[in-house]
Amino acid sequence: MLSLTLIIASIYDIKTMEVPNYLQMVLLLFAILTSQLSDFIIPSIIMIVCLIFYKKIENKIGGADIKILLILTTIFGFNILYIIMISTMLAIICAVNKKNKPLPFVPFITAGVILCQILIV
Repeated sequence: MLSLTLIIASIYDIKTMEVPNYLQMVLLLFAILTSQLSDFIIPSIIMIVCLIFYKKIENKIGGADIKILLILTTIFGFNILYIIMISTMLAIICAVNKKNKPLPFVPFITAGVILCQILIV
């Protein structure tokens, strides 16, 4: 369900550079149902810090990208760092060809999640 929702969000992001809120809510519901209450403490602190600094990087990364990464932090915990590294490396490789055009980031997050699910069992 997680991968399917992320793939659908990726398609929306590629087509419109936006991800509908209902898809983000599906991801949040999945995170709540699959995580324990104690798993929310550290991600909640990370959420607060990220939202504070979001205004500083507002033109560089979209709000949906931030929200999806924060939701995934709840699911994957500290393994989110691997997802972010993989996603960023893939995005940098593709950004070289795009020059100054905007690049949807959710497809790279999706690829990072799928690769991490395969590699980190």
